[in-house]
Amino acid sequence: MKRHAGVTLAFALLLVAVSARQADAGTPGQAALPDLTISAISAPSSTSPGKTIVVSSSTVNQGKIASVAFSISYYLSTTTSRASASPLLGVQNVGSLSAGTSVTIVTSLAIPSTTSTGTFYVVGLADSKAVVSESNETNNSSSSGAISVKDSTPPTISAVTSSAATASSATITWNTDEPSSSQVQYGVTTAYGSVTALATSLVTNHNVTLSGLTAGSVYHFRVHSKDSTGNAAFSGDLTFTTATTPATMTGESVSYYQQIYDTEYQSNKASLDSLAASGGGAQQYYFFQYSLGGTLSMFEATRDVKYLERALIWAETMMSKATIIDRNGKRNWPGPWASGYSPTTISYQLWDLQGSTELARLARIILTDPTLTSAYGPRATAVYNFVRDHIVNKHLITRGGQSWFETSEATQTHHYFNDKVALLIRIMVHLTAASTALGGADNATFGYPSIVLNLANGLLDHRGGSPRFEAYRGGLIWDNGLGWNGPIPPNDPSTALDTSHANRYPYAMVDLYKAGIVFTLPQVLGVAKLLTETIWNQSLTSPAFTNFINGVDLPAEGRPAGGIGNIYFGWVVLAEYDPQVRLVADATLKAILARVRNSSLDAMNHMGARIALSGHLAKAVARQGGYENLTGLLPDLTISAISAPSSTSPSKTIVVSSSTRNQGKIASVAFSISYYLST
Repeated sequence: MKRHAGVTLAFALLLVAVSARQADAGTPGQAALPDLTISAISAPSSTSPGKTIVVSSSTVNQGKIASVAFSISYYLSTTTSRASASPLLGVQNVGSLSAGTSVTIVTSLAIPSTTSTGTFYVVGLADSKAVVSESNETNNSSSSGAISVKDSTPPTISAVTSSAATASSATITWNTDEPSSSQVQYGVTTAYGSVTALATSLVTNHNVTLSGLTAGSVYHFRVHSKDSTGNAAFSGDLTFTTATTPATMTGESVSYYQQIYDTEYQSNKASLDSLAASGGGAQQYYFFQYSLGGTLSMFEATRDVKYLERALIWAETMMSKATIIDRNGKRNWPGPWASGYSPTTISYQLWDLQGSTELARLARIILTDPTLTSAYGPRATAVYNFVRDHIVNKHLITRGGQSWFETSEATQTHHYFNDKVALLIRIMVHLTAASTALGGADNATFGYPSIVLNLANGLLDHRGGSPRFEAYRGGLIWDNGLGWNGPIPPNDPSTALDTSHANRYPYAMVDLYKAGIVFTLPQVLGVAKLLTETIWNQSLTSPAFTNFINGVDLPAEGRPAGGIGNIYFGWVVLAEYDPQVRLVADATLKAILARVRNSSLDAMNHMGARIALSGHLAKAVARQGGYENLTGLLPDLTISAISAPSSTSPSKTIVVSSSTRNQGKIASVAFSISYYLST
């Protein structure tokens, strides 16, 4: 009986084991496998690029048998599914997972710093290395809820400047590297105490005016900007001083500046005559133009021919020194340039252009005035012929430079407008006017009006490309952020054109405006505002000027702050149109004569600057806005009449007759007429 019972028990156990294996097998003929799936992923609802987030995920083995060890990979995706471009955030290794059990993984994952802002998801992928054979290979992935990735970097504030400080107001400007709001805290101590209304418009160039200030007081201020995601930035503490009294100018007369000029001339006559006779070889004519220009302006202010005759004698002396004949038969001044044009070193192209701007102006002054022409016509024509043959045509035609000036430099966008082109503009304006007075033959033969128009459009907008000028701190600035060789690199002090070389540009604009070519009075006044509201330090007793036209005043070209802030040979001509420029230039001249010392005044305390300032200021007083007008240098096209049927229907063709007339003094180039339908 006992032996029988033992046999019976063993048989029963065998049946149970067999039944269990059959139950595990599931469908007959199918092997039992694990089935891994991520049942849930939780992650923060928001984060920022470069930040680390904590993610929790639960992985379940829904299969019938245990899995081998496997990995879970986490990706950042713009959708709830992983894409091929989704960056891998991290990998977690998991040991064997029994059937019907789960494991929860909590891990820290870094959001890539290059991630853009927007909505993202963390996508988890179980068995990401595909080491587990599963009954269902399509359900290994799951995603978190939406994660908003937001910018957490505050704006970078730079170029904080106070300007246009009057007795009761000041303008604060600054830049940010991303669009941001604008606000200024200010007061007479570092506790500030006052704050401007928040300007919520998001901009990168900020401009806030403070008003209701106390005269003659030092104010502390700092600027505040906040970007679109609320990241805030503050500048350090800065100061400005309000004016003691509102800026006004005494009514100086032409004779006042004439007396200053005459004193300077008498004290420096020998030096001036020596410069004219120097031959220009050591850059003398480059600098002599400042004195020659001031002398011509004094003539235009007083109409006293002694100044004109003085300039004419100097010009004739200069021409007589152009004795080096190059291989093309053109005359050259001596200089250090070892060119292929002459076996003897000659003057650089830049020196030629700078040295002859006022020669061209002298010829134009005489030849466009019948009274002066009757007295000085042959001598002025000789000056005109010299500039035409041995400056303009030599460089543009004989040496093939016309394309470089008109196209390469006038249309380029990678660096700022070359100052040699600005000098050529002035020469061409005066030469074209003189040619018109002489009958226009040279204008027709050499195409001078077309050349000056192309150069002018190059200065304005790259000849129809992109505008050079932009609004800046209440004025107009050109080619901001560009240097001689291209965009300004980081930490370079020359964040714009330097103020000294920039003299050539407002002078070119004024000459073009007077000639009726391209530039308008609002543009001239906009550049004047750049001088008075950004470059000038707002002092009438010790006026100084920043080294760069965008208000940056770091040391440059081996000189300290303000050391290349010269205004005497180009910026000053804006005084003919803007009374504030006249005020600033007058204060500068008076401070120089009173021996006031600062870096800008020291740089301008020489005879050329004193003669230039006195001459140009005398002309500004005499002109009071500029009656000088050089129109007639270009064609003047107008449509005098258009006739069309009095009625028609949609899609019908009509016959239109139009008459176009050239009211100018010279022929036009080929042009187009466009017709529009208007209400």
